[in-house]
Amino acid sequence: MVWGFGTWDSGGIDNNTGLVKINAVGTMQFDSNYIGIQSFYQPQGYSLSFLHQAGGNYVGRMRISISGGTLTVSSASNDDYSQGTLPKYQMNFVVVYAR
Repeated sequence: MVWGFGTWDSGGIDNNTGLVKINAVGTMQFDSNYIGIQSFYQPQGYSLSFLHQAGGNYVGRMRISISGGTLTVSSASNDDYSQGTLPKYQMNFVVVYAR
């Protein structure tokens, strides 16, 4: 017997990629007060993303956005739970490329 799950887009095409190979670009660490922009080289055919690990005390929310090879960290209101927001802690980030 085989176990697992499948996902399909609106056209009925299987879009379950399973595990996605990533390439680590670098690491970043900043405290809960950090606001800024980091730029990375982005090879053609890849997208920039990140993995994060929170630690320390919760002090609000922040917004992280990625456009091309640029990762931007900005403040967000404490009641903003929209896409791209995270709890504001001291953060450890691993910046990655994915296909």
